[in-house]
Amino acid sequence: MRNVHAALLELNLARKQKQSLKLQFMIYRQRATIEEFVRGEATGQKDAYNQLVNIIEFERLHEECQKAIEREANLQIEFWAQVANQMPDLNILHDMVNKIFSAMAEVEEIWKKLCEINPNHSKSMSKTVSYTHLTLPTTPYV
Repeated sequence: MRNVHAALLELNLARKQKQSLKLQFMIYRQRATIEEFVRGEATGQKDAYNQLVNIIEFERLHEECQKAIEREANLQIEFWAQVANQMPDLNILHDMVNKIFSAMAEVEEIWKKLCEINPNHSKSMSKTVSYTHLTLPTTPYV
């Protein structure tokens, strides 16, 4: 029970996949066991309970980060589709650029919060690095 965060993340990933009823019950039971362990530790020391709160917050922020990345990528696609038109409307392009930059700022803000909670989470780091490498411009459009 040294890495509660990783254990709960793995159980959440397994829970999201379509499993048999027996495996679903095992996942539920293991998650309940971990949460009970953390609550028991919380009576003796507050670090374990705070760790559980951080895990829940990390999961929420991780999902929010994925959604923000998807929104920003969709805005990028819309922008380049508008640019591909023979007569692009500059006002629409300007509005889209502003939306893209605000979406990028949102992703960056969520990413910083994720790093504060757990800077060593490899899966979220690999997603964000690939996002940064593939979608972010090296220079601003404006």
